[in-house]
Amino acid sequence: MTNKSSIDTEREIADFFAQQLKKLMSDHNINLSALSENSGVSKATISNILSAQLGLPSLRSIYRLAVFFKTDIDYFLLKTNGINLMRNITMDFYPDAFLSENKMYEEVAASNPESFRVYICDTIPEFLKTEAILRAEIGDRKEIQEYAARMEGLKNFLLSSALSGLYLCDRYVLDSLKKRQGCYAALSTEEIKDQVEKIMKFNSAFFPQSQGYAVDYRKTGLTSSYLYGRDRIVMFSFEGYFSFSSQPITQTVKERVRNAISQGEGIQAYIER
Repeated sequence: MTNKSSIDTEREIADFFAQQLKKLMSDHNINLSALSENSGVSKATISNILSAQLGLPSLRSIYRLAVFFKTDIDYFLLKTNGINLMRNITMDFYPDAFLSENKMYEEVAASNPESFRVYICDTIPEFLKTEAILRAEIGDRKEIQEYAARMEGLKNFLLSSALSGLYLCDRYVLDSLKKRQGCYAALSTEEIKDQVEKIMKFNSAFFPQSQGYAVDYRKTGLTSSYLYGRDRIVMFSFEGYFSFSSQPITQTVKERVRNAISQGEGIQAYIER
């Protein structure tokens, strides 16, 4: 018997997501613009899902759509008629990334010390963010100081360990940071300098066992996530973390990572130019 290719699996997932979302929109008599405005998911993302152009929409988008439609997230992840795309998957959800009792980052970093890790961050790696950057991105939350201290501890653990892997950052976010645009516009020149220096210092200390890349998320279909072990994946959202094992999904993400790196640039060279 011939196994399905990851391309076939990706197409199947894309078609399934499109089918489920179209049904919900029809049942609730809501159009794309209204759904985007009320769910917080961009029009472009919804359009891509509806046209089956995204094999793997971010779980942040799926979660927000599920919340808006007041349906369980499994509605998007499980087929009730036909093939179950997510069969045999146990998914754990850890709400609110900033709660001190949520130790997902630390647990993932400490597990499987010999496995190669891939950290795909849609902004800057959490463990490298300064407090100023955190406040610019999410506002003046009371947990920020404690969260920043936790991430500093995680950074120090990574530097003292023999972990190997790579991390990818969206080059548009790096551009916004360097140019003080978007959410970073109100930051001082000194705050930008502090953040850039923190990234560069970590990158130099961690090289060569781990490498950072500036990549184009828009062209490569990446979603914020963390891969480790054989097929373990953690997907991040502002609301929390989704953790599960899935060979088809991790294979799809790995292929996108390879494609992104082939078109990307080392993060240190990208920041310096």
